Amino acid sequence: MKNLLIITFDIIYPNEPLIPYPIGSIISSLKSDAYIRESYNIHYKSFNIYGGNLLSIKEIIEILLKIVNLNDINIIALGCYYWSERYINPLIFELKKNGFNGKIILGGYQIQPKTCIDDYPLADYYIVGYAELSIIKILKNTEEVNEKIIQNNIDLNNIPSPYLTEVIPISNYQGEVLLETKRGCPYRCTFCAHKDIISHKIYKNNLEKVFMELLFMKNHNVKQINIVDPIFNMGNDYIEILKEMVRININSFLTIQTRFELVKGDIGKTFLELCSQLNVRLEFGLQTINIEENIIINRKNNIDQIKKTISELNNMAIKYEISLIYGLPNQTISSFKESVKFANDSGCQNIKAFPLMLLKGTELFERKEEFGFKEGLWGEYNLPVVMESNSFSFDDWKLMEEIASSIHCL
Repeated sequence: MKNLLIITFDIIYPNEPLIPYPIGSIISSLKSDAYIRESYNIHYKSFNIYGGNLLSIKEIIEILLKIVNLNDINIIALGCYYWSERYINPLIFELKKNGFNGKIILGGYQIQPKTCIDDYPLADYYIVGYAELSIIKILKNTEEVNEKIIQNNIDLNNIPSPYLTEVIPISNYQGEVLLETKRGCPYRCTFCAHKDIISHKIYKNNLEKVFMELLFMKNHNVKQINIVDPIFNMGNDYIEILKEMVRININSFLTIQTRFELVKGDIGKTFLELCSQLNVRLEFGLQTINIEENIIINRKNNIDQIKKTISELNNMAIKYEISLIYGLPNQTISSFKESVKFANDSGCQNIKAFPLMLLKGTELFERKEEFGFKEGLWGEYNLPVVMESNSFSFDDWKLMEEIASSIHCL
C-alpha cells in the first residue's frame, strides 16, 4: 500500500466539524474509487489557524513528524488558499529537508495555470480548479502523468456525500455544517475566485442527494446549515430544495447566499414565501452602489430591483444580510459612505463590510498595477488586503476600515 498525506491550513470555528467540507468531498471521492481504496492509505492533517493560531514552519514539521514517518509517505497533497500562502513554499522545502522524497501535489484557489509553476517551483503536480477527479488521475498514474498542470471537470453526482459516508463525522446537535447544492457561478465579477475560471460552468448535485443530506442533518438536529453555493437562488432546482426543507420541517438555522436581482417575478415570490416558512438568513453581496465602481468590478447592480427586494424582505420580516467591499478600484471615502448609507437606510439589521483581497486568477489581481493597488497585512490571520490605490491613500483606507467596524452606528 502507498501512503498519501493531505495537509491543509484551515479556519475551523469551535462549533464546526474538524474536517472542512472541501477536504471531505475530496476524501469521499478518493474512497469511492476501487483502485485508490486498494492501493493507498489516506492520511489527513489539518492545521487549524482559527483565532490567529499561526504556527511556525518548525512547529508544523515537529507535529507532522510525531504522526507520520516522512520516509513512508509517497505523495503529499497541500491545499493552497489565500490564508495559507505563507506556508506552502517553506513547508515543501522543510519536508524535503526532513526526509520526504515523494511527489508533491498542490491544489486550491491559489493554483492558477499561468503562474503556479513559478509561484511554487518545488511541487510536482498542480491541480487547477476542482480537485476530486484530478487527484484520482494523478494517484492512478503517478509515473505516467507527464503534464504538471492537471485540470478536470467534475460530476457532483458521482461524488459521495462526505456526511452520508461519515468521512465528515456529524454529532447530534452539531453546531454548524456546510451544504453544497451547486458549485460555480455564471457571473464574472472581477474580484471573485468562486467560479470555474476556464468554462464558467455550473455543476449541480442531484436533488436526491441533497434531500438525503438535509434529512440526515435534520435527524442529527444540526443547529445551523450554511449553504455554500455562491448564488443559491439561480437555476431550476433551488425552489424544490426549499420545498423539501419545508416538507421535512427542518428546524436548523439556514444561511443562504443570494442575489437581489434574481428575486423577481413569480419565482421570486415563491422563493420569499418559502423562506418565510424557514429559519433563514439571506446573504446579499451588494459590494457597492457606485456605478463607476460597479462597471470596473463587472457587477451590474439593478438598484430599483434591489430596493424592491429589500422592501419585500422587510415587509415579510425575513432576516437578511448585506455585505460591502472597501478598497475597490476608483473608490473613495465618499463613495464608500454612499454604499454604507444605502445599506443603513434600507432597514437592514445585519450589515458587514470587508477589505478587498486580490485573489490569484481574478481580473483585479491581473490589473493591480493599473489601479495602483498596494497591499498590507490585515486582521488576526495577517491576510494581504488592498490598503492603498490611485483613488485613496492609506489614511483614507484607515477611515474606511473605521467606518466598516462601526457600520451600524452611522
